[in-house]
Amino acid sequence: MKLWLDSADIEAARRWNCIARGITTNPVVLAKALLSGWVDVEERLSALCALYNPRPVSIQVWQLAACDILNNARQLHRVAHNAIVKVPVVDTEGQHLLWAIRKLSEEGIMVNATACMSAGQAIMAAEAGARYVSIFCGRIMDEGSNALEALTATRNAIDPLATEVVAGSIRTVGQVVEYSGVPDIIITAPPDVLHKMTRHARSAETVREFADEAERIGLT
Repeated sequence: MKLWLDSADIEAARRWNCIARGITTNPVVLAKALLSGWVDVEERLSALCALYNPRPVSIQVWQLAACDILNNARQLHRVAHNAIVKVPVVDTEGQHLLWAIRKLSEEGIMVNATACMSAGQAIMAAEAGARYVSIFCGRIMDEGSNALEALTATRNAIDPLATEVVAGSIRTVGQVVEYSGVPDIIITAPPDVLHKMTRHARSAETVREFADEAERIGLT
C-alpha cells in the first residue's frame, strides 16, 4: 500500500513529506489552496513537484473539449518530469475520453484516469493505456455501492497490466484501513485524515507517563 497526499497546500506537503509517496490534485483541491489563475497554479505545482521529486504529482486537466484537452495535458506534462496528467474517464456530458488517454499514453505521457465510479470504467481506462486509474471510493459509497468491491475487481482484472489502482475520494481513517488490504493499492488521503491517523488519546497518555518517569528518576 502507498499513501498519496490529496492536497495542494505547500505546508501540508512539507509536513507529510516523510510518508507520502506522491501527491494528487484537481481543480477543487487547487481552489481550496486559494490559488487563482495559471501563473499561481503553475508556481504551486512546480513547487510541489520539486518538493516530492522524483515521486509523482498528479495534476488534472481542466480543458475537456476534443480540440483542447491534448494541449492542456501537454502543458501540464511540461510542469516537471514527475508530473502525472489526470484525465477524467468521461467529459461533462458523460462521453468517454479513452481516446485522449490512449493518445497521451502513446506520446509517453503518464496518465492518471480519474473520476472512475465503477470497475468497468477503470478497466477500460487501463486498457486505453492509463498508468493509474483513480476510483472515487467516497462518491461510490454515497450512491450506496461497494467501493471495496470496485477496487478489488479492478485490481484483479488489470493485474497483467502495468496500471496501478488508486483509491480516491477518501474521507475517513476507516476507509484508509479498509482499502489498505487490497494488494498493491495507492490510497489518497487529505491532510485531516492523515492527522487523525496519527492521533490516539491513549498514545499521548502513555508518552506523558514515560516523560514523567524519566523526569522522576533524573533523566531529564
